[in-house]
Amino acid sequence: MHCAGCVQSVETIARKVAGVERAEANFGTHQLLVEGAVDLGVLERALGRGGYRLGRRRTVLAGTLDAAALAELPGVEEVVADGDRVLVTHLDAPEVLARLRAALPSGAALSTERDPAARRLVEE
Repeated sequence: MHCAGCVQSVETIARKVAGVERAEANFGTHQLLVEGAVDLGVLERALGRGGYRLGRRRTVLAGTLDAAALAELPGVEEVVADGDRVLVTHLDAPEVLARLRAALPSGAALSTERDPAARRLVEE
């Protein structure tokens, strides 16, 4: 979002998506809060038609994991197995991150970053 007008546009687009009960965009953080039972793919396509897109996150999961199963999770865009870790690029949505956390074996580590281009990982 580049201006206050974008905030209004994003909110208007999101509110028209089936299942959205509330949509609130924040220009300062460039984040969109959506409440309701929403299909992230449908929301992303609607925003895309308006020239916007949902943020991405890259998450590194350490441990022996089924990369093919992770790739099937809703909101996951790319999964790359790299030795004893798996790199996952996905929509920056709490429910997607929660699904990845649930896939972790007991005691396994998870590192994530909001901006995949920034190359900064934060432990979560």
